[in-house]
Amino acid sequence: MMKLAVFASGSGSNFGAIMEAIRDQRIQGAEIVLLVCDKPGAYVLERAASYEVPTFVFSAKDYPNKVAFETEILRQLDEAGV
Repeated sequence: MMKLAVFASGSGSNFGAIMEAIRDQRIQGAEIVLLVCDKPGAYVLERAASYEVPTFVFSAKDYPNKVAFETEILRQLDEAGV
């Protein structure tokens, strides 16, 4: 099974479509194991919760620089097995 992460920052309509395609087996052999979102409070986080998909939510301003938050994203992806 291929483990996927989805990056989203808005309503999550594409995330929802991908989840439904996996559930309906229009996309086979894949599972979404992590949603990465750079906007705390984005609606996509509610969608992820409804599908029981773990999330990593961050705000770039909470990190000293781009390398720092990208390093954390990579760590999260590795931890999720992506």
